[in-house]
Amino acid sequence: MQIIKFTFQNYEKTEQVSGTIRVGDDGIGIFVDGYGEKTSNEGAIISIEKYEGKLTVLIWDDIEQEDPQIINLEGASESLRLPD
Repeated sequence: MQIIKFTFQNYEKTEQVSGTIRVGDDGIGIFVDGYGEKTSNEGAIISIEKYEGKLTVLIWDDIEQEDPQIINLEGASESLRLPD
């Protein structure tokens, strides 16, 4: 597993955001300090993975909800690009 630490500032440069990105065999997890999901104190709030055979982003946008928002990215496949 590869772990990447990050820190950035908001647009107004009044606040810093930090966390880690974990790259594993089963996908990518984005963990932001101070944020989490219902079933874990340190859960990824964004995950990119093959879900049900499709490239998918899972987003836990409500700490009181166990299930994530699921966004199928198959419509963004380069193979679907129409010629100019």
